[in-house]
Amino acid sequence: MSIGALKLISRDLADGTVHSNSTDEAVLASYVFPANFFVSGKVIKFECALEAPSTNGTDTLTIRVRFGPTTLTGTAVATSSAIDAANDDKCYISGTIIVRDADSSGTIIAAVMMNDPDAVGQATESYVAEVSSLDFTAAQRLEVTADWSVAHADNDVNSLFLLVYEAV
Repeated sequence: MSIGALKLISRDLADGTVHSNSTDEAVLASYVFPANFFVSGKVIKFECALEAPSTNGTDTLTIRVRFGPTTLTGTAVATSSAIDAANDDKCYISGTIIVRDADSSGTIIAAVMMNDPDAVGQATESYVAEVSSLDFTAAQRLEVTADWSVAHADNDVNSLFLLVYEAV
């Protein structure tokens, strides 16, 4: 079965806000789906690229993809291992979200792949998650977040782009 063509519904091609010198999880890129956007069977695809232009020693970076109604509280559908990022490391994230039930207590299945910029040969981590009890009559957020293991002025990470597509 083919999902058909993909329609680009959001593109953020500007470098995102730099998350620096903090161990608090921060949103690097996001898209807000409006209330009642989802219907059962809808397929969403997304791509995101991140970079760590500067880092400090062996401090680690954890990357998450979240889906839910409010900032930083959505369910983490993917959480990377602790990445010992080096200067100028890049990370590519690709995912698919399938809506099972699009009502006031809906369910999605999310499949996400991200490369580990610290691994030889650009190893890929993959995740599959089911999220239920989502109120699709309200807005929902797709967020890519990050946090550092240590606060240091040299620990910087930002998004390079976020693309969101709807299967039509």
